[in-house]
Amino acid sequence: MSPATVQDISTQNPARRLTYQGRRQMSDRRIAQLFILPTMILLILMNVFPLFYSLYLGFTDYSLISNDPPQCISL
Repeated sequence: MSPATVQDISTQNPARRLTYQGRRQMSDRRIAQLFILPTMILLILMNVFPLFYSLYLGFTDYSLISNDPPQCISL
C-alpha cells in the first residue's frame, strides 16, 4: 500500500481511520509470556501432581503387589 493510499484512508472517513489504525501489534513482553506459558504449566503439573498423589498414598493402605483397592487408614 502506498503512502498516498494510507493518507487517503485516514482523511476520507474517521470511522475507517479508527479501524485501520486500531490494529495493535503484540509487544515483545507479551510474546515472551506466550512462549513461556506452556513450559510453566508443564512444570507446575509435574510438581503438583506427585505432591497430591503422594499425599493420597500417605493416607491409604496401598500395595502394588496385591490386587486390592487402596483402603483409607482410620486415625
